[in-house]
Amino acid sequence: MKEGTIYRNKNRQGEWNEYTVTSFEQDKTFILKMGDGNYHVQYTFLPISKTETQMEYYEWVIRDMLAEPYTQEALMKLKTVVEQL
Repeated sequence: MKEGTIYRNKNRQGEWNEYTVTSFEQDKTFILKMGDGNYHVQYTFLPISKTETQMEYYEWVIRDMLAEPYTQEALMKLKTVVEQL
C-alpha cells in the first residue's frame, strides 16, 4: 500500500465503491478518500504490547452527514478478519 493506491469494495447493496489512499505511514496509519472527495476514513494502529495492537477507525464527510456509518457489528467483523491475518 502507498499513497495513490486504489482500493475497491462492495457496499451493503452490492455496489462497488472506489477509494484512494491519500496518506500512509507504515504500521501507523492510513487514510482513504472516496472518489468524489467527500467521504474519508482513517485507520490508526497503536502497539499495546508485542502481540497486541489497538486499531482506531474514524470516518467523516466534508459535506452533509455520513449516509451509512459503520455499525458496531461491521467493526467487529473487521476486527475478526484483521486478527486472522
